[in-house]
Amino acid sequence: MSSHDWRWNIGEAIERIRTRYDYIGRKTGAPFLALLYPPEAELAVLKEWQTQTSALRPEFDVRAIDALNITQNVICSIGAENVVASLEDPMPGSNPQSELGQFWISTLAEAVQTAFATPGVGRPVVSLQRSRSARHAWPCSVATRDEPGTSFEFLPVRQNRAGPRVCSRPA
Repeated sequence: MSSHDWRWNIGEAIERIRTRYDYIGRKTGAPFLALLYPPEAELAVLKEWQTQTSALRPEFDVRAIDALNITQNVICSIGAENVVASLEDPMPGSNPQSELGQFWISTLAEAVQTAFATPGVGRPVVSLQRSRSARHAWPCSVATRDEPGTSFEFLPVRQNRAGPRVCSRPA
């Protein structure tokens, strides 16, 4: 994937937000977009994303959530030693990978819900950033189907009536 490809994807996402905000996810029931980019381009992608989303103001209010920071907070709240110990020697009948993954996903979902609930100027767009870095910091595999050599960011664009959905990746 070249820099032209991810730059085009960002431009396409911006255009969809600007012109089709109310229709994103209407057919699938999942109102989000995902940007694919090469892992080594993460900093450049985030800079370009922030530059282009600033042009959406004041009509749209893009709210960033740092998935790596949330991951670090989850690990710290449990204790890194406890996480490692539970993975190395799980209790009978437990599945520490699944339990840790569920805790991580629910914490991300709470952050998305909070971002949508926070009053702001313009229509809310939540940008879940540094998700690839967060998955690499996580001591267990969270169910994702990465394409080799790609990273992605979630953009829960609008809130469903039932609330925002946070998924590992669109199918």
